[in-house]
Amino acid sequence: MATTVPAFSKSTYTVSAGKAFAQGAAIISQSSLSNGVYTVAIDKSTGDINHIIKKQGNNNLILVDTAGFNKYLYMPGDSLQKITTSLTPKISIKEKGPLVISLLITSQAPGTNGLTREIRLVNGLDKVELINTIDKIAIRKKESVHFAFPFKVPDAKVRYSIPREVLLLKRISLQIQTATGIPCNVGWMSQMHRMV
Repeated sequence: MATTVPAFSKSTYTVSAGKAFAQGAAIISQSSLSNGVYTVAIDKSTGDINHIIKKQGNNNLILVDTAGFNKYLYMPGDSLQKITTSLTPKISIKEKGPLVISLLITSQAPGTNGLTREIRLVNGLDKVELINTIDKIAIRKKESVHFAFPFKVPDAKVRYSIPREVLLLKRISLQIQTATGIPCNVGWMSQMHRMV
């Protein structure tokens, strides 16, 4: 991968016969990947990600520290008590570097003929790629499929954009809402902030 090409410029490379150029420090095992920027660890019993650590200078930033990141969740009907997840993961190394490394996790999953999750890193690149492929069974009843992404974000504030606006969700108590007369949905109030 070209690393010394400035923005809005180009570099020319030539392909010729001989030994291939190989450079990179990406490391992979059956349960972890590392590309010099990110280290990703997999729970062998579930196939879910249980750690993502980003190296920033001399410090490590923990982005995920719990099992269940990129976890498959299937809910038949609309009952939360019936949520199920994937079973019997088989973890294999798909790409072993030195430039690109990836783990392939295949599982049995409810509502599917099979679930494949690939976690890919490129040496030195500030990006973790998650490729989830579902071989879905045609079901005519109500159902939903989700993937969980519980990031570890200190003092997090939930915001999302709509055209020309930003919506900020704030947690307030039902007692305050009752006193102010502001309608709410399970303890959440939306406040609109115009973008300037």
